[in-house]
Amino acid sequence: MLNKFSKLDKFGFDGRPNGFFCMVIYSTHKDEELYALLKQGDKNAFMEIFERYYNLLIIYADKRLKNRPEAEDVVHEVYTSLWTRRSEVNIQTSLASYLYQSVRYQLLNIFAHQKIEGKYLKSLQDHVANFSDQADYRVREKDIMELINRQVDLLPTKMRDVFLLSRRENLTHREIAEVLGTTEENVARHITRALKILRTKLGLFLYYYMLFRFR
Repeated sequence: MLNKFSKLDKFGFDGRPNGFFCMVIYSTHKDEELYALLKQGDKNAFMEIFERYYNLLIIYADKRLKNRPEAEDVVHEVYTSLWTRRSEVNIQTSLASYLYQSVRYQLLNIFAHQKIEGKYLKSLQDHVANFSDQADYRVREKDIMELINRQVDLLPTKMRDVFLLSRRENLTHREIAEVLGTTEENVARHITRALKILRTKLGLFLYYYMLFRFR
């Protein structure tokens, strides 16, 4: 059986903490201290976070997926994102809440891509809607909108302009055509293509969330 630290090879780590003494020192740090060190690129802090929450997150994901290998993939993706985006991540709740919430995002996307029954997907969406009442596990709307805006920004320039005028400024096709000096047919074509691209990039849950927010 592979040691769980072997999964850290992807980060350029040697698969184990840098010595027993170092491991003991970092194990005494509070989450807030580890997070501060992580932001500075401290690999040992990252490995302690990995050690501290890896098994708990696997159990959490596996209970919902009923698939251990897939649960491990989900958790590894969360840790990959945490390390590669360490300088950008801004945790305003607790480290544990952030990790559980990140796993939850991944699970929602998996369920959406599998096109599970609408009733189950709705129950997940309702669960997310109620996170505001659960301080440790609430979904931050700001984070969701950042994900959506990032994908919108990646659209081709003309398509993005048309999409934003339609969805954010609530202009009609005719008004957009007049503003951009094009035809209503071109406007409709750009919006249709933009929606197709965003549905593929965002997954069903975030796609419908975007439609709800931008309507």
